[in-house]
Amino acid sequence: MSVKASHLERLVYFYPAGNTPAVYLTQNISTDQDASLLLLGYGDIRNILFTLYAKVGQAEMIARNAIALTAILDGGYDNNLRLLWNIYHLVRLDVGSCLFLQNQATKLLSLAGSLDEWRSGPYRHVFQFCDTATLASVAKLWELYAIRSADTDEFKKRQHFLREQYQAAQIHKDHVLGNNKVVNKGTRAFALLIEQGFKEGLTSHTTYWKSGTTLAD
Repeated sequence: MSVKASHLERLVYFYPAGNTPAVYLTQNISTDQDASLLLLGYGDIRNILFTLYAKVGQAEMIARNAIALTAILDGGYDNNLRLLWNIYHLVRLDVGSCLFLQNQATKLLSLAGSLDEWRSGPYRHVFQFCDTATLASVAKLWELYAIRSADTDEFKKRQHFLREQYQAAQIHKDHVLGNNKVVNKGTRAFALLIEQGFKEGLTSHTTYWKSGTTLAD
């Protein structure tokens, strides 16, 4: 056996919150699959908390992205450019954009009855689901998007819920921003137009939270 000299650590650094980005521990594991994790040299729980948090928003991201990307794959990109922008970025939709979203969601929902049904559909080579739990979660959101005003009670119920969520988001925004009149988000994208960027950024930020759109007019 080889015995090597080792130095005595007289100073040990304390990292109560870690000094590296959090890791999504189960990113490559199907939600249908059980897993046991052994975390070595582990000083805090940020990776565990991040993993739990990341799982929550996964279905929402997949459902939203699939709506936009499948609409692009269906063709007519030039004619639908404004509609694509609206359904992906805006909080409040006009009648045409809402109908576009409902139609696309209805189409995807008709293909999401089961994993086998999805895997035999037109998007099987582009969007692949690994487990039934994820597909079911995403399909539930597509079902929400597909609700039409003709379904009066359900549509009104969903609209009321969305308004409450938007109001809660506005309250949180006001709490975080406070009286600060400078919006720093996106400053790196301003580049040489940094002075104009701060002004336009504040205007766009105010417009978005007031109207739910990025359009000043």
